[in-house]
Order: sequence, then C-alpha cells, then structure tokens
Amino acid sequence: MEYSKMMDAALAEQCGNCFAGTGARCDETGCLVGFSQKCLDHYHNGEVRIAGGVSRIPVDDLKAYDKEDGARVIAIACKWCRNCEGNHSEDCVVALCRRSMEFATIGKELEYKGSSLLYLKELAENDSELSQMVMSEFSGLS
Repeated sequence: MEYSKMMDAALAEQCGNCFAGTGARCDETGCLVGFSQKCLDHYHNGEVRIAGGVSRIPVDDLKAYDKEDGARVIAIACKWCRNCEGNHSEDCVVALCRRSMEFATIGKELEYKGSSLLYLKELAENDSELSQMVMSEFSGLS
C-alpha cells in the first residue's frame, strides 16, 4: 500500500475516534486532523509542498486526540519521508501531517533535521511513551 493511502486511512480512523463522533470530515482551519486531510488532498492533486503551510496548522485546536492514532500518523510520516536532510521543507505535505500530530499528541512541535532516525531520537527525548508507540508502528510498516 502506498504511504499516502496509509496516511488517508489513519487520519480517517482518527476522525472516527473523534469525541464529536460525527464521522464527517472537519474543517481544516480548526482541526489538526482535518488540516492533515486537506494537506493530503493537495498531495493527491500533485502538490508536494504547500506554501505557508506551517502557519496554517491550527495549533489552537484543543480537542483530545488519541495518542495511538497520532503515533500511527507520525510513524507513516517518518516512513514516507525520504530522509531529505538538507532539502527538507516544513511546508512538505508529509512534514505538515507530522507536525499536526505532534501538536495533537504532545502539544508542541519538534525540530525535524531531515532524517527519520534523528527525529525518532528527539521524540524519545520529549515523550518516551509516544516514541515507543511510534517505533512499534514504524517497525510494522513496509
């Protein structure tokens, strides 16, 4: 399965677990998951980066998100990432989805240095429980 489809499915599951329980897709301006889904729409339309995407992340979304759901999205993002190192852009669709789930699970963003392994190390230093969940998901992805 392609990573964008895996991400779509993981985000749809997260919507299904939302306390609002409507199953409807949220507006991307007020929901971290809805924002991530909108980012993936851009990807499916051929846009790999969204200009100014970082400033559009709805960091004031205060809904309670399931940590396991967020861990799955972060793991997919880490697996999908091409370890671009110096060419990394936080406006990349994959990075925007990852950052949204950072806010959803730990309430802050982490610096991504262009390498999934460096990122996972930093995640472990910030939230060992989430890191273990992400590593478990990450190792199960092909």
